[in-house]
Amino acid sequence: MYKKYIYPSTIMLSTLALVACGSSSDDEEAVYTESYIQFYKGSANSAVTTMSETDGSDLGSASYGDATTLLSFESGDVDLEFYRSDADDQEITLPEMTVSLSDGEKLLLVMSGDYQNPIFSEHRFAREALDDHFRLFAASVMNDQSSYDCIPK
Repeated sequence: MYKKYIYPSTIMLSTLALVACGSSSDDEEAVYTESYIQFYKGSANSAVTTMSETDGSDLGSASYGDATTLLSFESGDVDLEFYRSDADDQEITLPEMTVSLSDGEKLLLVMSGDYQNPIFSEHRFAREALDDHFRLFAASVMNDQSSYDCIPK
């Protein structure tokens, strides 16, 4: 007689256990305790560009329209250099820069303009949990100052 209740009881207890394990409190918020940096290459007429620390550690590279992975650092100043390889496999060094990183902040470095005189723009965002919405940022890195239309659907 009890055998017919064992299977449904097991299913119900398993379901309750899984629900209890996967739940989280609404008042918990993701805390981002590190600084983050990412490099986006928007310079159309240059080769793959590598971002590295001035001590020689490569952090990632990006081709046109691409970005490096999101990297985490301790807060403070970081000395960065950028380089690319030309057709003869010679390393071309771009200007060095020092960036200041803060806890809980993402720094997006955007390289735009001509490869002989690139423009580096810094965009800073607070890292926060986005449960019910998302943020969308757009930037134009077009060289010829032409305009375009953006029509949301």
